[in-house]
Amino acid sequence: MTDPDLARKLSCITELFKSKHILVVGDMILDHYIDGKVQRISPEAPIPIVEVSKEYYRLGGAANVANNLVSLGIRTSIAGMLGGDRYAGIFRDKLSEKGISPVFLIEDTQRSTTLKTRIMSNNHHIVRVDFEHKHYAEENNETLLLQNISSIIQNVDAVILQDYNKGVLTPRIINETIQLCRLRNVPVLVDPKFTNFFAYTGCTVFKPNMKELQQNLSLEINTDAELTQAARQLNNRLDSDYLVITRGAEGITVFEKELRTDYPSLAREVYDVSGAGDTVISILAASLAVGLDIKNAVECANIAAGLVCAKAGTKPVEATEFQKAVIRFHSNHIDA
Repeated sequence: MTDPDLARKLSCITELFKSKHILVVGDMILDHYIDGKVQRISPEAPIPIVEVSKEYYRLGGAANVANNLVSLGIRTSIAGMLGGDRYAGIFRDKLSEKGISPVFLIEDTQRSTTLKTRIMSNNHHIVRVDFEHKHYAEENNETLLLQNISSIIQNVDAVILQDYNKGVLTPRIINETIQLCRLRNVPVLVDPKFTNFFAYTGCTVFKPNMKELQQNLSLEINTDAELTQAARQLNNRLDSDYLVITRGAEGITVFEKELRTDYPSLAREVYDVSGAGDTVISILAASLAVGLDIKNAVECANIAAGLVCAKAGTKPVEATEFQKAVIRFHSNHIDA
């Protein structure tokens, strides 16, 4: 590393994060956990009986991305929709605990707050029960949400569109949000799912995983050449600045037009990959917001992914451990 400005940024990157403001737009999910012990089988049916010892809630979906950003010290706002039910209140309480304002959330009494209940025993999932509505937001709620996004977008340093296909990110919201970001020169990063995969034309960063890439292009990708061809096909349709493909144990591959760069996984021990994608998009947005180029932003995201894969569950990377990991990674290049 020869750039002294880059060395300075990396050596105090979490301090720089504190001066930034990022908006997360997407599907808000409340994760509900029921933990207990299984010691016998039900006499009513051949199913385990879970004797409950603990019950708790966590922020999920786009709110987990927001939680990742807050854990890094970044001022974070969210825009999305909740249902008109008691779980919306629990969700808002969890936001309050993290210091995230719910002011840009829309409440739709015609739908339920997305709730994912996981029943577990000894850190093993027994069953998951989902309560959700997947229909698109009504036109009046689209308008309200876009008004909220427009009112804050000029005051943010990056926008993340986090799609879980629960109906918040409609084609209209996607298109108008990207246009607003482009007009104001605000980076817009996309973490897609399957619906609307090709709707994010003109975004700054598009970050699918391999499963999403293969399914949406109707391709089976087994070789590096096939991956490059698939990326070219996708870029021709999206015209994004950067295509960032997360590949699990294979690491991350970035395409900048015709240029391909591979980043091998840095995970020393993979305990749980839950939430790794949320961590990657969070670090990418934060790194671009503080002025890193795409190469160094992806390096930072790869470092963070290695950290989060060693954790159980969807636990965010804390600022201190991330800073130490970045310095350790660049220890041969940063002057003490």
